[in-house]
Amino acid sequence: MLRLGRNSESGFLRLLARLGEEPASRGLLTEIADGLLRALDAERLFLLRFRKGGGFQVLAARNLDGETLSRPHERISHHAVRKMLRARGVWVVEDARQDRRYRSEDVIAGAKPPLSIIILPLRTEGEILGGIYVDHRFQKLGAAAVRRSDVRAWTALCALAVSIREQAKRRRWLERKLAIRQRLAVLAGGSEPSAERPARPSLSLRRPLPPAGRVEELHGFVSANPDMLDLFDTIRGLRESAIGVLIRGETGTGKSLLARAVHLSSARSDHPLVNAGCASIPETLIESELFGHVRGAFTGADRDREGLIVQAHGGTLLLDEVGDLGVEMQSKLLRVIEDGKVRPLGAKDEIEVDIRIVATTSRDLDILVRRNLLRRDLFYRLRALELEISPLRERWEDIPVLAEHFLRLHGEGGAAVPITPEAMQLMLDYPWPGNARELESEIRRLLALGHREIAPGALASFIRRKPPAAMGGGRREAGDLVLDDAVSAAERDVIVAALERCRGNKSRAAEILGIARKTLYRRLRKYGISQAEPRSAQRWLA
Repeated sequence: MLRLGRNSESGFLRLLARLGEEPASRGLLTEIADGLLRALDAERLFLLRFRKGGGFQVLAARNLDGETLSRPHERISHHAVRKMLRARGVWVVEDARQDRRYRSEDVIAGAKPPLSIIILPLRTEGEILGGIYVDHRFQKLGAAAVRRSDVRAWTALCALAVSIREQAKRRRWLERKLAIRQRLAVLAGGSEPSAERPARPSLSLRRPLPPAGRVEELHGFVSANPDMLDLFDTIRGLRESAIGVLIRGETGTGKSLLARAVHLSSARSDHPLVNAGCASIPETLIESELFGHVRGAFTGADRDREGLIVQAHGGTLLLDEVGDLGVEMQSKLLRVIEDGKVRPLGAKDEIEVDIRIVATTSRDLDILVRRNLLRRDLFYRLRALELEISPLRERWEDIPVLAEHFLRLHGEGGAAVPITPEAMQLMLDYPWPGNARELESEIRRLLALGHREIAPGALASFIRRKPPAAMGGGRREAGDLVLDDAVSAAERDVIVAALERCRGNKSRAAEILGIARKTLYRRLRKYGISQAEPRSAQRWLA
C-alpha cells in the first residue's frame, strides 16, 4: 500500500482530484512536479515527454525554490537520458562528476556540475511515455529514495497526468479531423434533409475550406498539427541557447525551412545562417568549401577564400543532409565543434569561430553509426536536441492549411484561389509521398495553368485516382453521428490505414500510432477489424 505523510497526502489527493477536472494543464503538471521534487529531496526536476521519433519535450522544469528553470535542455545530461532508455528502468548516477559523459551544456559553459542524477521512467500500458529527471549539485541522491512509498505515489501521479495529457491531445486531433470532414460534407451539400435532419444553409462551393483548430506560423513554417505546435514551443524556448539541433524527416517535409526557423527564433538571428549542402558539394571540394583556403594552397587557388564555417561566425551553420558527409570530413568537423577553431587549407594559423550547428537528415543516422559510416561521437554532438517533422500523411490537418498557404504565397497579389470541397477531399485522400514539397509543386502547377478555381478535374490524375472503398458497406455521413461515435469511427479508420501501410504488421502499426501493441489488439477487438481487412481498406490517412 502506498503511504504518504499527512501534509503530502492532502496535496496529493487535491491534485489527483483536479486531474478529473482539467486535462493535465501545464500548471497542474508543474504542481505535481513540485510535489515529487519535495518527495525526492532533490534540487532540480525536469518532467520529460519522449517523442516517437527520438528526442524529448520538457513539460516542466523546476527547482526546490518553486521557480521555473529557463533553457532546460542545456541543464540536462542527454547521455543520462539515453542510459535510462536503454536500461528501460530507473537510472541512478550517485557521483556524476567522475564521468565526463554526464556533463550538460551549461556545465560545459561553466556552471557547477550536479553531484547526483536520478531518472525515473514514466510508464503507461508497459510503454515508456516520459521520464522524471532530478539532480542535486550539493548532495548525493541514493537509489533507496526511489523505492520509498511516497516517491512511487508521486511518480505514478506524474505518469497518469502525462498520459491524460497525451490522450486529450489525441482526442483533440481526432475532433479536428472530424471537423474538417464535417465542413467538407456541409460545403458539398451533405445528404438530403429530412424531418429529423433539417436542411443545412446553402454555402458556395467556391469558398476555400477553412482550417480546423489553431494555425501558427513560425518564420514561414505553417502548421495546425498539435505535435508541430509543440515543436514550435520547444524552438521558442531555445532562444538563448547555442545547443546543437538535429532535424529529422522525410524528403520534402521542410527540414531546411524549420532549420531557418530555429535560427531566426534564436538570439543569433542578427547574424548569418549559412547553408552547407553536404549532398550537393562534391567530396573533393567539401573541405575547401567548409574551411576555406589561402592563395596557393592547391592548383587553381589564386586568391584567399573564406570558408562557410568562418562565414557563419556568430550565427548558425546548417549542415543539410549531414548523413552524406564523408567519414574523413566528419573527423575534421568534430574538431572544429569541440575546439571552436578552424584552419583554412594551406594556412598556418587557426581562426576562432563561434557557431551553432543545426543539422538535417532524411536518413536513419543510427544505422549509419552501426555501419561505421557516421562517427558516433559526432552523432552524439549533433543530436543534443532532436526535432522530428512528421510526414504530411501523418499531419492530416495540415493539408488544407498548407494548400491555402501555398496558394497565397504563389498566387497573384497574395489572393488564394478557391478549392472546391470535392477537390479538397481528393487532396485529403492522397498520401503525398513527396510531402509538403509535392503539395507545393502541385499548387504551383495549378496556378501556372491559370486555374481560377481548383476543382477535381484540375488536379493531377494520380491525385484523382481514388483508393478502393472500405469494406463493410462504406461510411456514414458525419451528420448521422454523435461526437463520440464520430471520434470512434475516425480512430478506426486511422488504425485500418496504419495496418494497411504496414501490410498487417501489428508491431509496426502500433509504433506508428504511438500506442502499445496490446492497446492495438484491444482496439482491433473493439472495432471488429479483421486480419484481412487492411489489405483492401480505404486509405484516407496513410
